[in-house]
Amino acid sequence: MNASESSRPGMIPNLCLLPRTFMVVLLSELLAFLITLLTVESVESFWLNLGLISFFVLWNAFGVSVVLCLLRHPLNRLRATPLTFAVASIVITITALSSVIAIPLLGLEVTFDWQNPAHQWFVFRNVAVAVLISLAWMRYLYLRQQMLNSYRAEANAKFNALQAKIHPHFLFNTLNTIASLISFAPEKAESTLERLATLLRANLRPTQNLIPLQNELDICRQYLYIEQQRLGSKLQVEWELDSVEDDCLIPPFTVQPLVENAVYHGIQAIQRGGLIAVSLRIREQTLRIEVRNPLAPARTTKGNQVALENIRERLQIRYGDSAKLEIEQDDQQFTARLIIPYQPVPEEFE
Repeated sequence: MNASESSRPGMIPNLCLLPRTFMVVLLSELLAFLITLLTVESVESFWLNLGLISFFVLWNAFGVSVVLCLLRHPLNRLRATPLTFAVASIVITITALSSVIAIPLLGLEVTFDWQNPAHQWFVFRNVAVAVLISLAWMRYLYLRQQMLNSYRAEANAKFNALQAKIHPHFLFNTLNTIASLISFAPEKAESTLERLATLLRANLRPTQNLIPLQNELDICRQYLYIEQQRLGSKLQVEWELDSVEDDCLIPPFTVQPLVENAVYHGIQAIQRGGLIAVSLRIREQTLRIEVRNPLAPARTTKGNQVALENIRERLQIRYGDSAKLEIEQDDQQFTARLIIPYQPVPEEFE
């Protein structure tokens, strides 16, 4: 199961959240104020009627909100048309019941009388207004959902296109490494090629938008093994893990390009080689991944900007402003730091 699909929101929002509850109160008061302006003919009775109408409107709005909040998950499994009918039925039921109860409470009569035309009109008018408002709200939610689906499809297409650019780049460099081994170490070239084939079968799945961090680290380990066959003792690797690799999701090929840049724009360009340090930490529901490598003398970072911008764009698509890629550089060291919201692996993830 694709993690992004399993977390996709439905049409009915969570009305139990405080900002949305405040919005319900605000819109209810605006509606009550509008109704009072249209129905009250004298200034003397304006505030009294505004209070009574506000109480009635809020009563209905909160009743509908509570029911929709409790039934949100099963309702969001329905398609748009049956969902609209279900919401309209809830609104009709709650508004009709509250209208019947409101007649004695508001002092209109001692009890509700089904034979009384005034009582019938009171209930019908309230139900009609509530249904019209709910239908307009459902239409807004439907259009909003269509817009979000369109944006999500476009974002996923762009994400997959950016991710696809990483794969050929990774393969090209890896095959070059294998080709360089053939002339002086054919056995290593063969074992490296087998390892690459295993890596491709296990990890190159462009339809996955999120993978367990352990899979991404396996890609990095396989890649570093291949590079160590070419560079030998020049390439040293240090892992500083925080026991998070088994229960965290990240976009695929997010860490590996940083490791690849550390090899090609750091270790390879230094005659004596050096150490690549990969560290992972979780702090305040945020995953922090750092890749550090020594900087070659008179070396610029121009050559690795394409990969870094690719990662930045994919992070922006997937997480918005809550994720970022930071770069730090001095005379001796280059550091790439990924900051990603911590997202545990769901039980149903495959």
